Amino acid sequence: MDETAKTKFEPILKRDQEERNAISEEQTKKKNEEEAHQAKWYAHMTGTLIPGLKSIVEWLTRSGWMCQVEPDGKALVVRIYRGDMRARSGAGRPELKFDMDDKGRILTRQTLPPGAPHAGPDNDPSTVEDLTVDFVEGQIFQFVELLVIG
Repeated sequence: MDETAKTKFEPILKRDQEERNAISEEQTKKKNEEEAHQAKWYAHMTGTLIPGLKSIVEWLTRSGWMCQVEPDGKALVVRIYRGDMRARSGAGRPELKFDMDDKGRILTRQTLPPGAPHAGPDNDPSTVEDLTVDFVEGQIFQFVELLVIG
């Protein structure tokens, strides 16, 4: 290749490399942020929420309900049921799921049995810090109320 052709290609290839580097850096930054959110969320679930919900789990169990609180991937899952109660899908048990999205926001989802009315949470907490034991206990109370009504 002659020098004239090289001179034409060099700026184009340099710009292409700079763009690929910028994209790679942005992807790395996003991945690191997601991992940091995940680590913070997992530590909050296992260090604060699960131990903090122990008394409500014990109270529901003494009252004849099955109640399990456990981490499941990016979610905190609270399964509450009595007897052969099944979720609408038929595959699992009724549950509350507190899940973190890719941006670190907390979302609450319910899986209820057939016939139970659906009511979403009053306010989804926006961050891990906003998801307190009191908030989760309030959601559990509302969820049990829906299970009893249904």
